[in-house]
Amino acid sequence: MTEAGKQHQVCPYYLSRELQNTADVVFMPYNYLIDPEIRKTLTVPLEGSILIFDEAHNLESICGDAASFDLTAQDLASCIKEITHALDIVQRPAYQGDMTAEDLAQLKALLLMLEEVIDNKPLGMDGYTADGRDIFKIFEQVKITYDTKQLVTEIIEKTIQLLNDDNESVATHTAPSLDTLNNILKFIFKRPLSDQHPSQYYKVHIHVDKNNRGGRNDGFFSRNKNNMSNKEPRTLSYWCFNPGVAMEELASYGVRSIILTSGTLSPLDSFAYELKTPFPIRLENPHVIDPSQVCVSVVCRGPKNHALNSAYKNREIPEYKLDLGNAIVNFVRIVPDGVLVFFPSYAALTSCIDSWKQPTSEGESVWERISKRKQTVIEPREGALFPAAIDSFYQKLNDDAYTGAVFFAVCRGKVSEGLDFADRNGRAVVITGIPFPALEDPKVKLKRDYLDKVPPVPGLKQLRGGEWYAQQASRAVNQAIGRVIRHRRDYGAVLLCDERFAEKRTRDQLSAWLRPYVQVYDTFGASVGRLTQFFRAVDSPDHPLNQGGGGGDVKKGKVPIKTRYNPPAQTGSSSSSSSSTSASSRDEDLYDASRPPTAYTDKQAKKEDTSTRFLDRIANANSNAFKPHHPAPPPASTRDPPKTLSAQLLSQTLGKRDSTSVPDSLSFSSSSSSLSSSSQSPSKRGGASSAPTPSPARNDIRAMLLGQGKAKPVALFADPTSTPSHAAASTPQSAASPKPQ
Repeated sequence: MTEAGKQHQVCPYYLSRELQNTADVVFMPYNYLIDPEIRKTLTVPLEGSILIFDEAHNLESICGDAASFDLTAQDLASCIKEITHALDIVQRPAYQGDMTAEDLAQLKALLLMLEEVIDNKPLGMDGYTADGRDIFKIFEQVKITYDTKQLVTEIIEKTIQLLNDDNESVATHTAPSLDTLNNILKFIFKRPLSDQHPSQYYKVHIHVDKNNRGGRNDGFFSRNKNNMSNKEPRTLSYWCFNPGVAMEELASYGVRSIILTSGTLSPLDSFAYELKTPFPIRLENPHVIDPSQVCVSVVCRGPKNHALNSAYKNREIPEYKLDLGNAIVNFVRIVPDGVLVFFPSYAALTSCIDSWKQPTSEGESVWERISKRKQTVIEPREGALFPAAIDSFYQKLNDDAYTGAVFFAVCRGKVSEGLDFADRNGRAVVITGIPFPALEDPKVKLKRDYLDKVPPVPGLKQLRGGEWYAQQASRAVNQAIGRVIRHRRDYGAVLLCDERFAEKRTRDQLSAWLRPYVQVYDTFGASVGRLTQFFRAVDSPDHPLNQGGGGGDVKKGKVPIKTRYNPPAQTGSSSSSSSSTSASSRDEDLYDASRPPTAYTDKQAKKEDTSTRFLDRIANANSNAFKPHHPAPPPASTRDPPKTLSAQLLSQTLGKRDSTSVPDSLSFSSSSSSLSSSSQSPSKRGGASSAPTPSPARNDIRAMLLGQGKAKPVALFADPTSTPSHAAASTPQSAASPKPQ
């Protein structure tokens, strides 16, 4: 898309916005759908659509954040600055608009009063906390209520428009803070107060802004600045502890199905409870690899027999940090190529590395001993520096003077979330501790307290605060572990360097595919011996990875290029017949193996190429005439093909009127752990495409997806962490069957 934009001198963003109007599948970050302010800017109709959320393990927090807000002292200060500039505009002799200085002065006074109300709240050790409905009392003190909200938002919107229209303010005086305040007011007063008001799921919290402790003597305020400069800035927070609020709002648009996929959704019951959605269909898959391709060890003690335990009380013990470093020195000697080392937090990472750089009684520091074997890279805190860090890791990994590279990172960081360290990029993952959320964090405390007090939901397993707290840590661990073993011919080791992983309740929180392989070692020598044996076995000619079947040197990172599926051999005298057979084989396997294959109309011949048409218009914009695009008509023999059985079922299920525009197959692959939909014709697939032979489990899923003529709740779960794995979906019932998007 970017290359097309450069070639035709158009903005790729607006090009994609144009193309989405006729697209069957639209990709976007899922916060675009969850966040109400972003969602309202989209032109994609949600009614009747099927929504697929990949990497959905973050959906809970995204939903909670989308239904919450934080109003900082800096936000209020910026709002007042913007209003002050608007006052300057209306007081110009040439101004002829309808905005009055009196309205702006009153708005400024309201915000100064709001800042004073927030400042006067008594703060305890954890700040000020109140029930959700207290937010209305706070704004009532500054005369903003359900009765006056409309008038206040109208003045704010006029002020924003005034600033945007002012020629002298376009470059430097936009109104982002007033826009934020306007959205907050609309959010608070969106629904009338009642016993079922969502405020019951909220807490009001006021706390000192630790990121801006320098005071507020910034010249923004019109009242006595000398009294303000010594006060610490405060933040007013309105936190939602029921992520289901955002999910229910999304479902209210009449979406047909919601499908969630991830490798770290388990335990599934608690995830469903958090989103307040039953998810009637669930699936957890085993991994696609052979047991000989993974080594999972719990390393309880270091080389000098010191217990490895990264609990907060142990992290600063010198003996612990030294033995952890010595353990990593041994690991990088044994493990080839890339090694990923994850810490519970940036503080733990920094503390250990600083300690390892200090000289020891043996002469060389731990850091020097690690660096002799593998070059080191440290994950930066600043997001802008991360691309340079990952590029440095790949460059160092290919330096023949070393045996590879080691990347020191943190759980929940960028390295642990979305990057693919396949093959030699990641031969081992070392987990140095359990990344529990900060126990003293007010939001964590309030979340635990909310879950302990909330009444049970019928049909859903109750989740208590302690369980939620433990699951946040285990999901972060599982996500980091998922960086190793990214495809069926990959291999690697997982080293859990914390004795708490030896406890059954902790191991039970690991991903389902990983648990059968976990071995607990009480001595460091035993764990190192197992690791050495594993990598020697992989190099052995007798190892399954070295027994042919795909070619390519996986250990050197050269992954064989081959089709994901191995379809049954097709017969036919011509390429066209082979193509037709390949295209329809999945329908035959599921529904009627005796039915002859049916040719499908080429969708591209029936539908204009939207991207080409749009770019043609751009290219001819100077002549003020758009060149019409006339696709060649399809052959008469394929113009109106009969519907296959799967097309008929989908036509009923999804509300399609034209069989040629619905998918000719839906398949769920256990090997790839992904849900796929195919609506292309044989010619678009390139002739003899690879068609999978559905397993009985997939037949059941497909039958549930395709076997009913009315809207039906759908949910899919799968488990391998190396690919999109846990999948869940829920469908709100709708009266009609609108056209899916």
